[in-house]
Amino acid sequence: MQLHASALQVGAGTGVQPVAAPGAGKRITVLGMVVSVGGTATNVSLIDSLNAANTKQWNFSANEHAEPSTVRWELSNNAALQYTTSAAGPTSIEVDYIIEATGGTGN
Repeated sequence: MQLHASALQVGAGTGVQPVAAPGAGKRITVLGMVVSVGGTATNVSLIDSLNAANTKQWNFSANEHAEPSTVRWELSNNAALQYTTSAAGPTSIEVDYIIEATGGTGN
């Protein structure tokens, strides 16, 4: 079943978690996302909580957004989805995702 997470950050945020880790033997797979910022230039990073190299990052000017048309982003096993923003000002993050089994008996 496809799930949805939505976050609105008004100040700079570090390691904010819109989707919790799904548990052992499972991972979050992002299927779609929309990220937008208001009147302040802001860097936005979506981060795999267990693998900082597995990051999606944008350097936005004021009042910009990104809506990648093709997304299938697999996070590490049992990692949470987090985000970080570099500046105060409204930042909106919308994510469509599923929880997938990563192997093992009974998954």
